[in-house]
Amino acid sequence: AEVAAAALLAVGLSVFARGDTGDLSESPASSWLGVLLILGAVLADAFTANFEEKHFFRLAEPASSAEVMYYLSFFSLLGSTALTLATGEMSPAALHSLDNPHVVPTIVAFSLMGYLSVAFVLLLIKHFDATVSEVVKSARKVLQVVISFVAFARPLNVYYAVGGACVVGALWWLQLAEKRRHVVAQHPTRGHGR
Repeated sequence: AEVAAAALLAVGLSVFARGDTGDLSESPASSWLGVLLILGAVLADAFTANFEEKHFFRLAEPASSAEVMYYLSFFSLLGSTALTLATGEMSPAALHSLDNPHVVPTIVAFSLMGYLSVAFVLLLIKHFDATVSEVVKSARKVLQVVISFVAFARPLNVYYAVGGACVVGALWWLQLAEKRRHVVAQHPTRGHGR
């Protein structure tokens, strides 16, 4: 059920994104590629959250959020440094920062916000579970889109409405699946045969 909800979420996001162009039939091949890429991202995100929950926090001696953040940041730094060096992007990026020092505080601010975002997600996973963290993250994204529509007065169309309905439906479906899983875990005789 959760995989189907993730698929509905991916379809909803893709249809919603098509609202900017206003024509779903414009490029069907790229539309399906977009749906597959978004589905892959949603599934990878869900896999990551479940992996973190199982291997970091649901152990006899769970890791602290600070430990997970430290190692996540350390290995991310190593990987991104190696990648930017290998692709030749490190030198132009450093030169750009030297030529435009006003961008450095922005980079630091965005890095800090990214760090805090990941730290909050890890706390959600640790204190609740992976499904709850995914629902909260998705609800935040929906709220961000709603605020942008209010702040920038964008005209609504059917793609926004259908895509938004699919996203909200997928989030609702995920929450129902989570509640059902907790009921079955607490009362193993319930939830079977329905």
